[in-house]
Amino acid sequence: MLQYWTFWNYIWWSSYKNNMCELSPALRCSILTTSMIGGYMVYIYPRKFIIRINDKKFIVPYIALICGDFYFHQYPLFDMISNYDCYTNNNCGGNVIVPFISWYSLLTISGVRKHKIYGINLHYLIGACGAITTLYGLKYHTTNLLQLTNFKKN
Repeated sequence: MLQYWTFWNYIWWSSYKNNMCELSPALRCSILTTSMIGGYMVYIYPRKFIIRINDKKFIVPYIALICGDFYFHQYPLFDMISNYDCYTNNNCGGNVIVPFISWYSLLTISGVRKHKIYGINLHYLIGACGAITTLYGLKYHTTNLLQLTNFKKN
């Protein structure tokens, strides 16, 4: 499970829920990206999810994938949206790059075949995550720039 970004994202979100960290912009960006990519991989481009235990393969049924997507991908997004008023830290969400590079580096060091993790070329997923993060950042920074410009005019 350590090779899946969802695992790390869920641990990060759980530590926020247990008051161990803030709902930082990096975490919000990670939740949004994980939710969108996870939903895409479950509903639009479904793949077989195979668990290997002691040289035995178990294929996870599709209904279990849907439940897992809701619990691990969509519920954190729903919780984030419903707790919108709890946002206190307004730094750049681009700081999600640091934990992501750490995760990617650990995969490389441990010898995990990155393109086999999700059954999709990992570079395509990284590109999609980068695009979502960029759009999220543009929305955040243009909104702040417009607010700052309107403040100076008044």
